Amino acid sequence: MSETERVLEIIQELNRRDCNGHAKIKLGRAVAKPERFRKIFERYSRGTYFEKVDLDIEEVPIQLGCGCGYWRIIKPEDEVNSPSCPRCGNELSIEKGNEVEIVKPE
Repeated sequence: MSETERVLEIIQELNRRDCNGHAKIKLGRAVAKPERFRKIFERYSRGTYFEKVDLDIEEVPIQLGCGCGYWRIIKPEDEVNSPSCPRCGNELSIEKGNEVEIVKPE
């Protein structure tokens, strides 16, 4: 799912809730950088009720994991091309950092 589709999904979900001018979301780093997500949100909310919503974004770092129990957190400055587990050699998968979740309003 693209960044834009995720933003539109959040706007639709906020439309179902009473956000009273403020919303807080958890945004996984694998989905988008917070600045980019906010820019897309502003573009698609322009001219709507959500244009004035104060969007608070809590960034969730990417955590890679393996079935053998190995895991690591990827920092924004790290480059990961094709991560493999240093313990067993299997491919690592994204355990956290791929979510977009509205925290408030509940």
